[in-house]
Amino acid sequence: MGLLLSLGVGGSLLWAAPASAVDGVFCIVNRANRSFQIVRGSKFETVAPGRQACCQSNCRSPVAIGIDVSRDPDLKEILLKLGLKLASRGRSLVPGQPSGVGNWISICRANWRRGDKIEVYAPNGKWRCDVVDARGNLRETIAASGQQRPAQTALRVCNRAGDGSAYVAKALTDRNGRLTSKGWYEVAPGECDSLTLPPGYRGRVYVYAETRNLSWKGTRRVCVDPEQKFEIPDAGRGSCGWRYQHYLFLDRNVDGRGASITLTPQ
Repeated sequence: MGLLLSLGVGGSLLWAAPASAVDGVFCIVNRANRSFQIVRGSKFETVAPGRQACCQSNCRSPVAIGIDVSRDPDLKEILLKLGLKLASRGRSLVPGQPSGVGNWISICRANWRRGDKIEVYAPNGKWRCDVVDARGNLRETIAASGQQRPAQTALRVCNRAGDGSAYVAKALTDRNGRLTSKGWYEVAPGECDSLTLPPGYRGRVYVYAETRNLSWKGTRRVCVDPEQKFEIPDAGRGSCGWRYQHYLFLDRNVDGRGASITLTPQ
């Protein structure tokens, strides 16, 4: 289950555990390939790749997430070149060292609500924090630069298949009842991506996904191009012609806030 750490945050305790092991009031999940630190005042905790820290008591928002570079000036230079910034305020994460912003590279400072998760990613070295609600819908994304934007209506796809990148196609029905399909969207191993939907979209969204050895499909016949990126109007027709093929898509309902799907081994 994990080891209880002697870390106090607002009178609470944090557990360090594998990213699927704890259902806490609030969790921060490390989906990146290197460790980062969580800091509140003078307290800190390191969260290793594939691990999470969950607050089991009455935590307070917001939470600050960053990287201690006090002993690694080369890393500090690399992260600054990638667009990360020194925190505007904070203290050293090294016990016994004086306070100072020069040792702390900020990834994000995020507000959260009960049941939320903050999933931290670093695709191509570009750190970001996704705030996900209890239903798995993306509420907002906070880039390492500090820019924050509310989440658009989206289909959130998480690749937990353990079989390399996943390639995803979606299909939506327009006002005239015609189905348009679009793909392929690549979702890297262990990451989540949000496929944008029309603002406030309500209705059905159809999804197909595959990896090297696995596929996720349903019963809705939709035309796709199996060889390259595509956007096909009237993709629900009976015949796809010589160029396209029918694939069987999963069916998901969207309530205006989005929908989510997690790809796991079958």
